[in-house]
Amino acid sequence: MPSTRARDGETVDSLMRRFRRNCDKEGRAARSRKRQQGHQTKSQEKRRAKQMARKRHHKKIAREIKILLNGREHHKGGVGGSGGLAGFL
Repeated sequence: MPSTRARDGETVDSLMRRFRRNCDKEGRAARSRKRQQGHQTKSQEKRRAKQMARKRHHKKIAREIKILLNGREHHKGGVGGSGGLAGFL
């Protein structure tokens, strides 16, 4: 870890800025981000789960609207799931 010593009369903000610059030059932040790429945080997992739930909900609504517009429910059935009249018989 880079060491940064405070200069006489230097503010905390400028000290932190120099410290961050030294860390960037050394590449620690980039390495830690690279290591962290394969791992999702809990907030990212929650956001992804909510996104997938919304997608499932929208697909369900779209199917229901399609059923209402067609006037009947379309079942997949028969050989190979082709969806002909075999699903109704």
